[in-house]
Amino acid sequence: ANKYTHPTTAGNKHIPSGGAANQILTYSASGTAAWSGICNAAAVDVVTGSRADISNTTTVPYKAGRTKALLMGYPSKVRTGYLPYYIALATGISSSMAAEIRGNSTQFEEYRGFSYTIRANGNIEINGYVGSYCIIWFN
Repeated sequence: ANKYTHPTTAGNKHIPSGGAANQILTYSASGTAAWSGICNAAAVDVVTGSRADISNTTTVPYKAGRTKALLMGYPSKVRTGYLPYYIALATGISSSMAAEIRGNSTQFEEYRGFSYTIRANGNIEINGYVGSYCIIWFN
């Protein structure tokens, strides 16, 4: 007869009421969160995909006006003792760069890793592993 039913109205869902599309919860005070537009769809461009062949190169076209890219690779196989992903942050990207940006990791399958080249035109070329990827473009 005295069964407790938790309220489901705004403010009782263990997140603050309000908020809007593309907002995230951020720290406000101990035990308290607040809505923030710090990361919203207008501020980023996200590109995802998968790679099925180690020998092929995947080209992700430059997103006009963006200057940074967070590159993430999630392989189908990982070397023992290594993390199952690779993350790199590239800055200073434009469509007319003076030099290319290169990076790689050897933690993925068959000792081949996530390898990338950001070309002078801003395009990102990914190679070296089989699995999925995510590129987040932002300023």
